[in-house]
Amino acid sequence: MKKQITFLFFTLITSVIIAQTATVNGTSYNTLAEAYTAAAGGDIIVIDGIFDENLTSNKAVSLQGDDPATDGIVFTGTGRVLFYTSSVSGDFSISNLTISGGNVGGNGGGLLVDKSTSSQITLSNLIVENNSSGSNGGGISIVAANVNINNVISRNNSANNGGGIHMAVVNGADSTSGANKIINISNSLINNNTSTLIGGGFYVYAGGSALNKTLTINMENTTIALNASTTLGGIGYAVGGQLADGSGLPNFDLNMTHVTCGRNTSAGGNAANFGLYFNRTHGSAANNLIFNAYNSIFVGAGTITARGINFAFAQVPKFINNLSSDLNNTGNITS
Repeated sequence: MKKQITFLFFTLITSVIIAQTATVNGTSYNTLAEAYTAAAGGDIIVIDGIFDENLTSNKAVSLQGDDPATDGIVFTGTGRVLFYTSSVSGDFSISNLTISGGNVGGNGGGLLVDKSTSSQITLSNLIVENNSSGSNGGGISIVAANVNINNVISRNNSANNGGGIHMAVVNGADSTSGANKIINISNSLINNNTSTLIGGGFYVYAGGSALNKTLTINMENTTIALNASTTLGGIGYAVGGQLADGSGLPNFDLNMTHVTCGRNTSAGGNAANFGLYFNRTHGSAANNLIFNAYNSIFVGAGTITARGINFAFAQVPKFINNLSSDLNNTGNITS
């Protein structure tokens, strides 16, 4: 009987060890670093189990798990978990994983995609949690990249700006950043994130005079809840700029459809700061960012007087079939 128990215990431990593998083109490795070294741009690293590592990628290498409950990277060291640098060229995806434990002074505690020339990046079925940034984007930071975000949970992250997610376009003539970036967020949850300054749920920066570089963000079927900022924008804070191509047009569009924002706050307790806020860095009212919302909810925590949206520094061509608590500067809504 004793021999049988020993054998079963050994079998269990062996199965746990074997399960933690990173596989590239049919070959399995014990670490992500080894798998990444073996991978070329366009390859997929299949992650089975939870790894305690972080990874900086200069190649368009995709990461794929089976289930974020059992597969992912839970980092216990110092630094961001995943960093895709400006050297990455080519499409890639990150799917079915947990990304946790990142802590960094710069952008993107959990994941930073920085000035990618990829045509399309896909983030799907992820849990991004318990990461921190001393700058922007506790959970996720996307700087000048085309990204589809679907079925992603960003929760319990913290940053100076944009506890859950940070999105930006690069100013000037930086050739690596490209132009006309589009970020689509769908079927996702941004909750229980904090910022020490602005944008508890999210922070967008498209400020400055961006030379022919525009940013469009589309949010659909997404919930932003229980986030907190210390100063402004429990839901989020978005900054627009002005194109320097001679048109003088705004360079940033934010569109929300079937988005639910509820019980977001500012840590200072001022209900007027609970909601969604806008700003601009250049020009006049004609250069305010473009904001459209359809069939969405913007409700601050507490009483009906808690701010849902402050439309200052926003042009609002379409604000249709929405439910909101207190609204400010509603004269900027044109239909």
